[in-house]
Formats: sequence, structure tokens, C-alpha cells
Amino acid sequence: MGRGERPSAHGRRLPRRRRHRASCGGLAEQVYLALEPEQKAAAERLFLRLVRVAGDVLVRETVPLSEVDATARPAMEAFVAARMLTTVDNEVRISHQALLAHWGRLGGWLAEHRDDLVVMEKLRSCADVWIGSGRDPAALIPVRRLAMFDSWVDRARRKRLLTDAEREFVAASEAYFSATGDPVDAGVAGGVRHWQVAVAVLALVSLALAITVLVLLTGP
Repeated sequence: MGRGERPSAHGRRLPRRRRHRASCGGLAEQVYLALEPEQKAAAERLFLRLVRVAGDVLVRETVPLSEVDATARPAMEAFVAARMLTTVDNEVRISHQALLAHWGRLGGWLAEHRDDLVVMEKLRSCADVWIGSGRDPAALIPVRRLAMFDSWVDRARRKRLLTDAEREFVAASEAYFSATGDPVDAGVAGGVRHWQVAVAVLALVSLALAITVLVLLTGP
């Protein structure tokens, strides 16, 4: 038997890489089961924030340590101690991509919240644009008037999955569009006003031309 192999339950040899993947899932489950009930709920929220949707693929995401609240800290530290999570440069991330496929509980969370991850990714992109613009109000979108976001951000459990910056973006959007009114109606009204001004200007130009023609025709 090779040094990198050992017998399976059926007497077959398992490659070291395959054993490592399986052990990742098993160790993660042991860490999770040792947590207190409140910490287990916090661990679920944390891991959902540490994964994002990239097309049809789920990939690891980094989260600033400053965005990990006090209730999630003990759970995070337990997984860091087990080397399932890694902290570097004041950020935390899942240590192994294999954990997404080989920890059954995490796979269940990701399947259950797949739609939430899609919404979070879109909301994250919008928030990044807004923050990148220096928080320019012109970069805000009417979150409450878009069906994809409206019902989603109303649910406290889902909203807790957002980072502070993303919650700030949602709050800024709500405040801005509440103050300015319905952006659709405002756009229509603005278009009508522009059309009215254009018609008025055209009428004045036509009148001026008519007067000029009349003066030329009746001149000496």
C-alpha cells in the first residue's frame, strides 16, 4: 500500500487528496456540532456571507473582520482554530474551496439560500458602485421599487446577511428616493416639462420668422 493511501471501509485505497476533502467536511461538522445554539445560527449567517455566486458557480468570498459581529465571533474563532476559516489582512475567508462541496451541512445551506445569494450578489455590486462613486446620490438605485430587492430587504433574517456597507446603501436609497418621490413619475414629469419648453421655444421662433417675413413683404 502506498504511503499516500489507506484502506476505505470497503478495503479500497483512497487517494490522499480525496481523504483530505472528506476530512474537511467531517471536521467542519464536528466544529459546528460543538457550538452553542446561538453560535450555530451565527455560523450559518457567516458562511453564507463567505460564499458568493459567480455565474453558475459558487466561490469563496472574503469578509472584513470588522463586519463580523459579536455573536458570530465565537463561531468564527472555532472554525479558524480548526483551520476551516483563515484570517489574513483583517479579513476572513473559507480556507478550502473543497469545503463548499464536501461539507454536507454547508451544501444544504447554500442550496436553501441560493436565491438569497443571487440577490446579495446583485445588491453587493450596486453598493460597490455607489461606494466607488464617493456615495454620490446619482449612483443610488430605488431599492424599494424593485421587486427583486423590496420583499427581500424587508425580512430581518435576510437583511442580517448584508454587510454594514450594504445596509448603509439600502438605507441611503430609501432616504433619497423617499425625499425625491417616485423616480419613474419624476422622469415622466421631467420629460413633459422638457417637451413643453421645446414647444414654447419653437412657437416663439416661428412667430419671430413670421414677423420678419411680414416686415420684408411690407417694407418700402
